[in-house]
Parts: sequence; C-alpha cells; structure tokens
Amino acid sequence: METTRKRYGINPEPPELNPTGRYTATDAANILGLSRRTVTRAIAAGNLRAINPMDTRKRFLGRELRRYWDSVTR
Repeated sequence: METTRKRYGINPEPPELNPTGRYTATDAANILGLSRRTVTRAIAAGNLRAINPMDTRKRFLGRELRRYWDSVTR
C-alpha cells in the first residue's frame, strides 16, 4: 500500500491578503503553502513576525505574510 504525504513548498502565486487582516498560524501556513512547523521555525529565526494577543495564540497581519512571501520568493 502506497501512502501519500502532503508536500510543502512556498506557494508560487502571490497571496491575496487583506494587509490589515489577522490570520492564524494555520491560515498563514495554508496561504503560504508551508507546514505549521515551518511557520514556527520562521518565527524563531526572526524571519516572520507574529502578533501575540492576550490569549497567547499567534496571529499574523496580512502585510507581514506578504512581506515574508516576497522575501522568500525573490
């Protein structure tokens, strides 16, 4: 039996985002075409900035996701 595994890689198409919209880590991973683990690594490396509201869940502004996408796809 062959198993299929989802392959991740940055989405080659520019994401359509609301610059002031707030996105969850799962949303960010889906929009960028990355795994949540890769998003977490990008935060730890200082390549992606997250907003930490009072409930401690990470959120990302649309403009930050677009900035990250631009920096990775250059």
